[in-house]
Amino acid sequence: MFDARFLTKEVKVYLDDEEAFVEHVMSSGYDYLVEVGCGYGRYLDWAMSRGYSYAGLDIVPWMVDIGRVRAENARASYGDQRCDVLINPAESLEDAIKKLEKDSPDAKFLVFFPFNSLGNISSLSQALESIEAVGVDFIVSTFKTDAKPTNYRLDYYRNCGYENLNSRLMRQGILIVSDEGFHAFAYNRDWLITMLQKHGFELTSSHEDGKIGRILYFRYENRRELSPTARDHFEAIVHVVDAGKDSASEKLNQSANLHRMDEYKTTVTVIGSSTLSCILPERLNKGCLIHINAELMMSGNQMQYHDLSALVESSIEVESGFETVVRLTRSGWTEKVGLRKASR
Repeated sequence: MFDARFLTKEVKVYLDDEEAFVEHVMSSGYDYLVEVGCGYGRYLDWAMSRGYSYAGLDIVPWMVDIGRVRAENARASYGDQRCDVLINPAESLEDAIKKLEKDSPDAKFLVFFPFNSLGNISSLSQALESIEAVGVDFIVSTFKTDAKPTNYRLDYYRNCGYENLNSRLMRQGILIVSDEGFHAFAYNRDWLITMLQKHGFELTSSHEDGKIGRILYFRYENRRELSPTARDHFEAIVHVVDAGKDSASEKLNQSANLHRMDEYKTTVTVIGSSTLSCILPERLNKGCLIHINAELMMSGNQMQYHDLSALVESSIEVESGFETVVRLTRSGWTEKVGLRKASR
């Protein structure tokens, strides 16, 4: 929740720190901010004025309606960047991100849970499964869980008009509820980090303002399972989904504007943390979208099936075909079809 009319001094300091932290992380290479629990699009103008594209997600229809008007005005003012505010619950974040990636396939997305919005989600486990499914990095802005920050939280909620507030100490953090049905967690730092590690995310950096707030930046790290030290090559089926523009071969020229599903069985070699190479019988243009279907070794000596999305970086003719180098997209590790024991 966010109501600027009732911000206390402590909350204002926390939100200033939140904005500075987001600016620092976005400047490290991201170009698309996705604000989850955006209300009317609190970070909309902030993002657009700095040259970033923006998508705000919320579940309150009247606030989303306001946000859509603001987004329309922003598009008229800035023009080149994408901007929208959508009704979309955090539990189905995967659906929203995939739609955004389809419209902006080259964008680098950063998901952002502002001002303890993660603590207002009905099902945290579903939200984490959804964000893991698209494998994007994200920031969580939340409250600390010791006594003084909890009292500051209570002061702010009282300013907002909530009555008979109660705080409950629980294993995962501090839950505050009210007679009006208000319900918000502030998760313990260690508990939250452990939960996110189970979903493939690692804490990269964090900031604490000293009084009330805590901001955490997580990166999706499951890609490291394909590092050269773990496994430097694997057998796969490569599907050519879209040939891209201005294809070199006559075959691709004829279908450049059509979706394809040509497939080739090949050996894929890991040449970087998110870069792979393989030999294909045809040349593909840079930017061509492919899917790589493969079984990859996971923890516990299990094999897990993946549909990895990737974009072609280069395609060079060699004696056995065309050596094709591809870069995995953010949605590349997401389509988990099943889990089974490794067969030997």
